[in-house]
Amino acid sequence: SGVGDPHVDTIDSGRYTCHVQGWYVFAQTTSGARARAESNAEGNVFDMNLIYPDDLFRIHVQSVMVAPALSYIERTHGYGSVFRSYVIISGNSSFTISNEKGKFGCVVNNQLVLTTDLANDLNYDFTGNASGTDQYNYRIKQSPKAVGNETVPQLTVSLWSGLTAQCDILSENLDCVLILPEKFRTFIEGLAGNFNGDPSDDLMNRQTNQTVSISSSSNPESLTNDTDILNACRSWKVSDDATSDDKRPLMPQDFVAWYNNSPSEFLTTLSSAMSKNLVDQTCSGKFECIHDYLIRVNSFTSKGSTSTLESTQSFRLEMAETVPFVDIISPVTITLPADQSNRNFTLTININATKLVDVSVSVYTNGSIYNTPFVDSTVTLLIPNNTLEFVHAL
Repeated sequence: SGVGDPHVDTIDSGRYTCHVQGWYVFAQTTSGARARAESNAEGNVFDMNLIYPDDLFRIHVQSVMVAPALSYIERTHGYGSVFRSYVIISGNSSFTISNEKGKFGCVVNNQLVLTTDLANDLNYDFTGNASGTDQYNYRIKQSPKAVGNETVPQLTVSLWSGLTAQCDILSENLDCVLILPEKFRTFIEGLAGNFNGDPSDDLMNRQTNQTVSISSSSNPESLTNDTDILNACRSWKVSDDATSDDKRPLMPQDFVAWYNNSPSEFLTTLSSAMSKNLVDQTCSGKFECIHDYLIRVNSFTSKGSTSTLESTQSFRLEMAETVPFVDIISPVTITLPADQSNRNFTLTININATKLVDVSVSVYTNGSIYNTPFVDSTVTLLIPNNTLEFVHAL
């Protein structure tokens, strides 16, 4: 996840903070993932637990430098930063999520603009079409989320591969959590880590190929390697990004250490809001909250960032392996990947009825019809060998 100003909680629950400007690789599938996907595509049996070429993805994040609220901190320590936009690219689709003055901006494939609709708590499902030109399902859903005594917008994007991103807007912050199914394990790289279960090797300097020490989110510890972390973050800058990164960045650990070592009387001369009693009351000694508060002097965003970080692990457990689902109110078309056969397609569905005994599935190309049992919240559609395009669930 990328949270606050900005703190990165890796997929394996490592944690670090760095301030950069420009577009960076937040997470992407590795060259090993591509080789595995191409090998799987050569097989005759489709298994949703395996990686295929159209499951491969890359996620870029835009980090923007922001000046601290107090000019003294800007002069003595430098600039903070926030994550402002994410771009998810997978298959033949792209999804741009941004913070547009406190509201979600969302553009699909550089043409479908959902920004205005999001204000109405959008629930948008794309389920492909019978021609096979759009083959993959995705869901975009916005809903309100309570943060303390406030309500903020939350956006969830779920793709056909099981990749899920859930984002919140807190003032200038765009806080996003990435959830990946097990099939991507060990096949990920970028700021979000390598998804191998070990947080200690999640931050890699791509230029030196050296692992940089970071903290564990479950057992945070003080770090003294701000410069190494900053250089590792910079190594993941998108290769064709020409954004200037010439502003002096805050060094997070040194910055909070400065606060801890400064007399309260001195801090109060900078601003009454910098009183140690007030900061401690707001943050209860939590590093990320103190760090964000000193930059923004804003208790809401500081507490909100801490809350998001604390809920990330439980959210990952809740959302793991979640794939898009379909509300069956009328017949829906389920498009298959091209040239795949022998596929057992497990479809998660919500039924707007009091009781469901079975689901009738009409399989086109040969016109056969059969019934299949509904178990809990899923139904399995058995795809015959001669069906290459779609089935129709009635």
